[in-house]
Amino acid sequence: MKRLLALAALIFATPALSATYYVDCAASNDKGAGTSPETAWQTIDRVNRSSFKPGDSILFKRGCTWREQLTVSSSGTSGKPITFAVYGSGAAPIINAADLVSSWTDNGGNTWRATVTIEPTLVVFNGTRGTRVASVEACNGDKKWYWALKTLYAYGTEGLEVAYPDQIEAPARDCAIKIQNQDYVTVQDIDTRNANRFLVLVQNSNYVTINGGLHTQAGYAGAQINNWVAGGESSRHITFRNMEVSRAGGNGITVPGDAGTVGYVTIQNNKVHDNGWDSGTGAGYNPWNAGIKIWGGANLGFPGESDNALIEGNVVYNQADNHGDYSGTGIWVDQWGENAVVRYNYVHDNAAYGILVENCLATAAVPPQVYYNIVHSNNKGISINRDVTGALVYNNTVYANTRGGLICEGVGIQTTMVKNIFKNNISTGNGTNLVAILGGENAGGGSGNIYEYNCLGTEAAGFVLWGNGEYKSTCEAWETAYGGLTHSVESDPDFTDASRGDFTLLATSPCIDAGADVGPSSSIALMPGSSWPNNVLTGDQRKTGLWWEIGAYLFPEGRPPAPPPTPTPTPTPPPVGLAASFTFSPEAPAQGEQVQFTDASTGASTWDWNFGDGTRSLGRNPVHTYAERGTYTAVLWVGNGVNYSQAVKTVTIGTPVRKHLPKR
Repeated sequence: MKRLLALAALIFATPALSATYYVDCAASNDKGAGTSPETAWQTIDRVNRSSFKPGDSILFKRGCTWREQLTVSSSGTSGKPITFAVYGSGAAPIINAADLVSSWTDNGGNTWRATVTIEPTLVVFNGTRGTRVASVEACNGDKKWYWALKTLYAYGTEGLEVAYPDQIEAPARDCAIKIQNQDYVTVQDIDTRNANRFLVLVQNSNYVTINGGLHTQAGYAGAQINNWVAGGESSRHITFRNMEVSRAGGNGITVPGDAGTVGYVTIQNNKVHDNGWDSGTGAGYNPWNAGIKIWGGANLGFPGESDNALIEGNVVYNQADNHGDYSGTGIWVDQWGENAVVRYNYVHDNAAYGILVENCLATAAVPPQVYYNIVHSNNKGISINRDVTGALVYNNTVYANTRGGLICEGVGIQTTMVKNIFKNNISTGNGTNLVAILGGENAGGGSGNIYEYNCLGTEAAGFVLWGNGEYKSTCEAWETAYGGLTHSVESDPDFTDASRGDFTLLATSPCIDAGADVGPSSSIALMPGSSWPNNVLTGDQRKTGLWWEIGAYLFPEGRPPAPPPTPTPTPTPPPVGLAASFTFSPEAPAQGEQVQFTDASTGASTWDWNFGDGTRSLGRNPVHTYAERGTYTAVLWVGNGVNYSQAVKTVTIGTPVRKHLPKR
């Protein structure tokens, strides 16, 4: 009996092992155990009806498409999330929230009709979103459609099943992936398509990570935290990372917290583009769209409900404005409570603002921070807008925005704009390089706003707007209105090639070593060689040069020293051209293996290596070991005391090869 009791105690004390389940669209049915590729389930419905234990994984086969909605049914625990990922080879699996439309009937007048019971927010013709019109009669061109009374009408000069065979899709589900009332969930590398509302919806759930995947075509938003259905809901510790989100009718990635608690949100290394095509007003739709938008009701009576957001390393472009006001913004922080950080983003060609911060909690212990972003070719650049106190805008590069570069503006005479700080920014080539109005100029409802150590380019007519209609054409005139010195750089910043989007600094730039130290928490700058969204390189301002750079990029060696004077002219040999070059061996290194980097440059006297994993070396021929597998960008900067040159190579670190000892 004692042995039986001991055995029973051991069984009950042993934690349940995690399981892996497989889903294959080509499987014959859902009757298998699902625990191997050979017994895989066929449908997502089978997944939705199942319960899972913490640590379980559900793997979807690559190359498959399901016309279903994944509704997560179980929670994980800390360190043991429920994971939805992929297996096999080929293209990523797709969860398509739309059904194919078939059985078209000739409606006359080059229109066709088919039964579609759910009103669609979009209709897709062979991968291209069609145009919704207001009547059957208005269906007078290719891909135009109208819906009423459970019937879809579309234009066609011939049968639509001939023009678009099995290629017309209408959303039949609100979401492709829905995570509601579940915690500790990870979704990895699964693509989504064609949702009536949201491609990915997270509601009243915590510790959720969405990593990777191509997410395109949704009526409302690409990925959304949705806590406004019932007060008291909470979504905290949510991460959206490495996603591509495009062609949503409203926002790309959005975090509203109007009636619940939302916080510790990370939006990192995503590609967000071509959203905001719809100006509709359906339930749950927000027409004030942006590529990335967070808002929390902080100044609407819900202080403290939204906190700790990090938006970094994203590339955000081509958001459309179909509503007016601020719609079509790249990154938008609105009514946030505590600690919103927007950094290292590349934001361009959006219809409204590049980055907009507005109406945030005035009593926040940690105010909004916007630093080391590249913002160009939008309607407006970076704006701190209406009722913002203490925002920190440091070391951004703002270029060629149509109506304004750096902007600090209220809305109306009662707006409070207090103690916002703009330092170390480059703002040139914009319609107006600095706009400070309606409190931003420290008048009316504004005070204590600081503008120092910025580069506003060469003096020009109206390059600063200081108060409504008060344009300044010289730094002297602006400083007189400002009431003090601004320590501005009054010349061109000398970008490497702004016309090609390269805003790194040439060695001749007056912005090198010309900035102010704004503290260690803001010292990590962009490095040359960065690319978005998956290879954003950074370096420390405190470890390079004499002083901080102005703008988003660090110059690796600081300002080159002037050559020593020559007492008397003496014949000298022709100078050797400076050209960075290097090799590394082995050519296919493994994780944990030493990699020898060998300088092959000409004319160099200094070397600065960035190995792409956050480590550097100033040696000529360093040896480096990569701790993790992956693809890294190794960068060598060389100098000769006057000029600098750069070489870049990709290093792919593979899996270590096990060495088997011979049996004795």
